[in-house]
Amino acid sequence: MGGTAPSEPPHRGGRRSLRLELRRAGPVGVVVASGVLDIHTIALLEREVLELLSAGTVQIVVDLAGIRICDAAAMGGLLRAYRAATALGGSLRLAGPGPLVAESFSIVGFGGDVPVYRGVTAALERDESRRLKP
Repeated sequence: MGGTAPSEPPHRGGRRSLRLELRRAGPVGVVVASGVLDIHTIALLEREVLELLSAGTVQIVVDLAGIRICDAAAMGGLLRAYRAATALGGSLRLAGPGPLVAESFSIVGFGGDVPVYRGVTAALERDESRRLKP
């Protein structure tokens, strides 16, 4: 995977910030996210996914390893992005959530429809043995 410059400048609203970087793993677009995913920042990630889909990249992995917080609004945005990808015959897989994000997903049962994997490699390989259960 080769990196590119972040697609968006970080969104800053007080302590909230989100940084996105697009990488490629063959035909798969990997969006590396770091910071906070919440009601104030999720639109940036959704826009990135929609731009990838519009450009013909329908296999997308979102790397969440650098996300510190993911609130309910952000989970709704991730679900919308997943539905947009699957509507085009593609997929959106989430990868590598840290302990707090994984716990938030577990509490609300997130990850039943949207596949969540332990890391980017597992998501790229669709390794079900390393998929997190809701």
